[in-house]
Amino acid sequence: MRKIIITTIFILLSIASTCFAFEPPNGNYFLLDYKEDFYYFYVNKASLCAAKVYQKDSPLYNDRLFIAMTKSYMPAFGTYDMSLWEIDIDKRLSRQRSRVIFDEKTSNVLSTMQPEKYFSEIPVGSFLDDLYLLGCDMYDDLMIMQMKQN
Repeated sequence: MRKIIITTIFILLSIASTCFAFEPPNGNYFLLDYKEDFYYFYVNKASLCAAKVYQKDSPLYNDRLFIAMTKSYMPAFGTYDMSLWEIDIDKRLSRQRSRVIFDEKTSNVLSTMQPEKYFSEIPVGSFLDDLYLLGCDMYDDLMIMQMKQN
């Protein structure tokens, strides 16, 4: 009886570990950038948002912001993360608002990140550069869609 219980627990744990492993995101995501077998960088379509800063005492006053939730997968490390990014289109700056890193096999949270207080320059050729270019292309359309919804 004891062997049956131990065997059952072992089987359930092995099934659970494969069920929670990273899978390519569903249809709400699209692949933005990748380096094969190193990382895959996805953007959540439903999270895309555009904003303009109207606070006069802000260093970003009158700047256009593009906001997106991303999911990236790094097979070499066995991890994936979910991040929320703000991209300043006018000054070519980015800021990571949140980030949670998960273990690929168990989906356990490995770490979380405090929001970045300041914006930093976007490196040319990085996935943030691709996200910046996406924001430049989509900003006007997102603003029009958001105005129609309100």
